[in-house]
Amino acid sequence: MLNVTESKSDTRSALAEYLQTLHWDAFFTATFAQHQRYSATAIDKVVSRLSEPRLRPTKSFIAAEQHMLGGWHCHGLIEFPDTKHAESMVGFQRNNLKALGFNVVAPVGNLDACSVYLSKYLVKDEFHGDWRMTGRKKFWTQ
Repeated sequence: MLNVTESKSDTRSALAEYLQTLHWDAFFTATFAQHQRYSATAIDKVVSRLSEPRLRPTKSFIAAEQHMLGGWHCHGLIEFPDTKHAESMVGFQRNNLKALGFNVVAPVGNLDACSVYLSKYLVKDEFHGDWRMTGRKKFWTQ
């Protein structure tokens, strides 16, 4: 018989380990000024804001989490096209996401903690969060 607790733990661990194998420049949280009814809408808005042609991330991982009041907010990891200038890119993306509402964008300090934090939203309690990987496919295998 399938043990759901072990299955969730295995899924969470596998995702966290996978995210840890990749290079990331920044971690972000986007909390929306307007209530978002659906997780897919929230993720789409973040992807749209991150996809400005001159700053489109090489890759991003975005997880949506339902707020206790029913709306959604997103957490994610970003790799910038030019990692040598990651600090200025963090500042630009912070301003870019500001249009959505409150947000935090910061250089990745502890990748292990960030990846575990993101992975928990996908298997938390009875809720399975939505997530999306974006960017150029070749960068997902490095």
